[in-house]
Amino acid sequence: MRIIAKAKPIRIRIKSGGEEHFSLDSLRQNLNVQDLWPLIKDKRLSRWLMQLGETELAHSVESLINEEPDEHASFYVLKLFLKERFDNSQIHNIYSLFEYWHDCEKRTSKNYDSLCKYLLSQYEGAKFIFKQYAEEFSDGEWWDVFCKFKKEEDPEFLFEQGKLAFEGFTKSDGSNFDKDLVHGIELIEKAAELHNQKAVDFVNSNTFGAARKRAMLTPKVKEKIDNLICRWKNDKIGFITKKTAYDEDFVRDVKKLLQDFTSLWRTSVMFDRKATIAEAEAKYDDLDESDVFFKERKFVLDLVRYSYSKESTYFL
Repeated sequence: MRIIAKAKPIRIRIKSGGEEHFSLDSLRQNLNVQDLWPLIKDKRLSRWLMQLGETELAHSVESLINEEPDEHASFYVLKLFLKERFDNSQIHNIYSLFEYWHDCEKRTSKNYDSLCKYLLSQYEGAKFIFKQYAEEFSDGEWWDVFCKFKKEEDPEFLFEQGKLAFEGFTKSDGSNFDKDLVHGIELIEKAAELHNQKAVDFVNSNTFGAARKRAMLTPKVKEKIDNLICRWKNDKIGFITKKTAYDEDFVRDVKKLLQDFTSLWRTSVMFDRKATIAEAEAKYDDLDESDVFFKERKFVLDLVRYSYSKESTYFL
């Protein structure tokens, strides 16, 4: 009699959270809904469960084939696999599940990490995390999120992304993102147009006005400024310049700065300490935070104050 060998059933491979799983318990320890949806749609997950003898769970999973993989369906998937562990009556959606895991110190679990990544990949989920847990993620991670949802034109996201561009930050890959004032201004102004109050206040601030001027630096303007500074270094206390109708705003600001520094320098050389201090104090009273060179002016005046105060102490 001829014996016909039976073919062995093909073992279905299931991966979730970067790991291959051979048991239901293993999968429950590393549930990644983003990984599971393709397996649900092509029936691999339900067939895998049937091979394990989890018939009821397999049928429940198979019923999700035509569902949209949104936050509601994703919460249902997690609930199917973890229902025995949902020991809190307050867990009624994917957000309350995240809060529960966060607050009960399960933040080190793979399931929490996967859920966090899933929510950050969804616009509403990212909004939820940003409003309540923004400080738990780096500037670079938020930059990636803001870029992902730029088409949404969310006023809050636009403002926060603009501030990051405005100030510079460390990207998620560890490299540096240098200040990009032009892009930062563009994003913040867009947020202000969409009535984000923080953006409106920032646009009306002195910091924003000064940054706008710096962002307008062109190669031509930079060349004019370099020439002015070179002449100032050479002429020293004899430096003289006049404003012209052809000067750009930033060039006018530089000329005024150099004239003020020259005046103070000249006074310290030609007159006594008392006259120098009096001029420095007068200029200090005139300091304006909206001035693009506010920090530079304040630094020099503070230096004069410190220098002459030390000198007075020495003579005493």
